[in-house]
Amino acid sequence: MTDKKHGLTDVLNIRVDEALSREIDRIAAVEGLTASEAARKLLGYGVEAQRQVEASYLRLPYTLDRTKTEGRVVLSAEWKPYTPRELWEMEEQARDDFYESEQFA
Repeated sequence: MTDKKHGLTDVLNIRVDEALSREIDRIAAVEGLTASEAARKLLGYGVEAQRQVEASYLRLPYTLDRTKTEGRVVLSAEWKPYTPRELWEMEEQARDDFYESEQFA
C-alpha cells in the first residue's frame, strides 16, 4: 500500500468482540497488512456497502413506503481484475496528481 499514510489525520477507537478481532487479525495476515490497515480497509468496504444500500432506496418505486415495508440487505462481493481502460485511467490520474503536486511544491 503506497498511500497508507496519506491523509490519515483522524483517530477512531472502537471496541470489537474477540471473534471480530481474530477475524481482522486473520485477514491482516492473509493480506500482509497490519490489523489497523486491515480494519481501515474493511471499514471502507462497510461504508461503501451502506452508501449502496442508501442509493438502492432511491431506486424503489416512489409509491412504496420504505418505512412500512420489510426487507433485507443483500451483499455481494467479488474480485475483478482492472480492465486496460481502468488501468489507463488510473495512470492518467496518478500522472495528473503528480504534475499538480510538482506545480504547487
